[in-house]
Amino acid sequence: MNAMKQHMHKLLNCLSIVHKSMALGDQPMPLLQSIDYAYQELIGHKAITLFSCNCHSGDIERLYTGGQLTGHPAGGTKNMRGTEWGIRVLEQKETFIVHTQADFDRCFPTQSADVAKNNCPSCLSYPVLYDGRCFGAINLLHEANYYSDEMIELGQYLAPLMLPALLSGAR
Repeated sequence: MNAMKQHMHKLLNCLSIVHKSMALGDQPMPLLQSIDYAYQELIGHKAITLFSCNCHSGDIERLYTGGQLTGHPAGGTKNMRGTEWGIRVLEQKETFIVHTQADFDRCFPTQSADVAKNNCPSCLSYPVLYDGRCFGAINLLHEANYYSDEMIELGQYLAPLMLPALLSGAR
C-alpha cells in the first residue's frame, strides 16, 4: 500500500472512532478522549490539550489534557489576545506551528519550563472553526521539529469533530 493510501486508511479509521464516540453518554469526555486517541494514531503527540476559545475576548479554557505534561489540568484559563498564537489561531483562524524550544519560549513563556522538562517544544495548533468563528483549539506537543506540513494537512480533518463538545457547553 502506498503512503497516500496508508494515510487515508488511518484517517478514515480515526474519523470512525471519533464518530462512534459521539453516540456515547456522559459527554464530552468520550469525545475528547477519542480525539486524543485519533491524533495520537494519525500523527503522534507527547501531549495534547483541547481548549474552548472565546475569539472576542481572547480567553481560552483547557477542557482536556492528555499525555506527559503535568501542571496543566482541565479547567485552567488564560488570555491569549494579542499573542502570536492568539493572532494566528483566534483571529486569522489558521493552523499554528512552532518547531523548537526557542520558538516555544517566545510564544508560550508560562509553559516553557514544563515543556522543556518533557522535551516536547514542537507545538501544532488547530483551530476548531464554525460559522466564521474559532470556538476551540487543539494543541499537540512533541519533540523539536517533529511536525511536518503533511501532518498539518492530515490533522485538520479531525479538529471540527470537537465542535459538539464546544457547542453543547458541556464541560
